[in-house]
Amino acid sequence: MVAEAIYGVVRWLGLIDSVASRPLSSAARLEAYEKLNLSGFEIDRPLLPHIRLSFPKSLYSRLLESLGEEKTEQFCRESNLFAPTTIRLNPLKSSREELLRAFENRIPLTPCPMAPLGFRVPRGHDLRNTAEFRNGWFEIQDEASQLVSALVEAKESEEVLDFCAGSGGKSLAIAALWMQGRGQIYLHDVRSHALQEAKKRLKRAGVQNSQIILPKEMSEKRFNNRFDWVLVDAPCSGSGTLRRNPDMKWRFQEEEFQELLSLQRKIVEKALGFLKPGGFLVYATCSILSPENQEQVDYFITHLPLRLVRPPFISFPEPGGMDGFFGAVLEKI
Repeated sequence: MVAEAIYGVVRWLGLIDSVASRPLSSAARLEAYEKLNLSGFEIDRPLLPHIRLSFPKSLYSRLLESLGEEKTEQFCRESNLFAPTTIRLNPLKSSREELLRAFENRIPLTPCPMAPLGFRVPRGHDLRNTAEFRNGWFEIQDEASQLVSALVEAKESEEVLDFCAGSGGKSLAIAALWMQGRGQIYLHDVRSHALQEAKKRLKRAGVQNSQIILPKEMSEKRFNNRFDWVLVDAPCSGSGTLRRNPDMKWRFQEEEFQELLSLQRKIVEKALGFLKPGGFLVYATCSILSPENQEQVDYFITHLPLRLVRPPFISFPEPGGMDGFFGAVLEKI
């Protein structure tokens, strides 16, 4: 397929550019991609590790610092493969039995090993075109993302703030898994257009115990020290999801990475003001880089009135499995 070839060239661009004929062109790159033995990495001359694995040197160096040589190679190889498709059942609209029965003669769904509402979809199927998706029976969501959402263990009477909600993926999961139509979940993001998309998804999913907080409303005093749970799904490098967004690795810049680290701290510091004493803040990223994850948690518990409740959730990209995510539950003290 044309789309697969384009994605393949983007994934392997660093390696391709080192072996393609000159002058470099789209045709030369495609020819080199089609000739490469990507499973065995059989190149007729020695190459630097980051070129052989087709990663920019700056990001590869960051990976080495966080993972070590062996796990970095494993990560790079997996990130250059295709990601699986995973869906999350919406129990507000359907049941496991009903969903499986609807697809049994069309698409074989496999239950996820860890996410209780998750199913894996065979490659090549786009379920967004189905009536079941349009009717809100399920959402597309990686298994690790589902598990991070499940860290927000909100009780029926509690209030939750999804502070960096985007289009509402994790809010939908929290509402489905824990809240079951009770309590209140508030969605906030600095991007108003993302919240508009979230509003559409909430309606399709049948989530009625939700409210949208526009950027200009977040400064209102009524939100201070109010929430039982605050989820900070922080902007990050996205390194754990490179299988889905291979072009991101070629845009990695060390200066921008440092700015991200600073932004993550500022967001958590601000979000903390909306959390009531004794409440819980869930800090999450879709990254596998230590400076965005454990090192940030170490900073939070040293400089902010927060304590780590339990060991963080950490996932690593696996063949046919989860993306790379991180999630830590911290209590406001």
